[in-house]
This record gives sequence, structure tokens and C-alpha cells, in this order.
Amino acid sequence: MDSTVEREPGSLDDPREKALRIVEILIEHKARRPVVLKVGELCSFTDYMVIASGRSTRHVQGAAQRLHQDLKDMGETPFGVEGLDDGLWVLMDYLDVVVNLFYESHRDYYDLEGFWADAQRVDLAEVVPDKLLAESSGVDEPW
Repeated sequence: MDSTVEREPGSLDDPREKALRIVEILIEHKARRPVVLKVGELCSFTDYMVIASGRSTRHVQGAAQRLHQDLKDMGETPFGVEGLDDGLWVLMDYLDVVVNLFYESHRDYYDLEGFWADAQRVDLAEVVPDKLLAESSGVDEPW
């Protein structure tokens, strides 16, 4: 993607800010183990990749639908969405940010973090409160 375009910091026009806002929305909807990878220097189709997972296919579908609606309310619509019917791996393409929502076992199997091991990880602790990150860490609840 073209990184020379001037963008207003904090707006959804900035790919990094969009990716971070996506993580916030996903955490609000109980998505687990969020990761943001800066892949723009490694590929030509996007700047950032967001990876997160859900505890069930229904959870993945619900988180994807809420993300879609919340971003639509902010004026963002995806270029494409795949996998929503099954809820095993939902891919949402926002051009400068690609979102991958997985059912937990599928995330481990496809290992996108391993595939994109050369990508820089964005430190989410800077923007997402520690409490929310801890809640989304994937540690099972005691119930």
C-alpha cells in the first residue's frame, strides 16, 4: 500500500489506527488473543493484519457481525467478507487492514502468526487497557 499518503493521526483513514480500533471492537465483543501485524513491507495487498479468535463458531460469527456493523457506523465497509456462514475462519478485507477471525483450533492449525513471522507486531499494550488485554488472553474463565 502507499505509505506516502498523508493521513490524519487517530482517524480510520490511518491504517494503524484502523487496526487498533478493530482490536478494541473485537475485545469489546470478547474476541481472544488479538494480534496486529504490520505486513505492508512484506506484501502489496495490505498494510496491517489483525488476527483474533473466538470460543465457538457462533462467537466468531457474532464478533464478525458486530465488527462489520460498528465499522459501517463509522463509514467503513469491507471490500469483501469470506467464511461468515461457517464461522471457522472469517476474513474481512478492509484493503489497508485485513481481519482474520478464527475458531480457536483453526487459528492454531493455520498459524498465520507463524506464516507472517517476519512481520512487526504492534504493541497493543499502548492502546488497549491491560485489563481488557488480560481478559482477551485466552485464559479460560473459571465457570
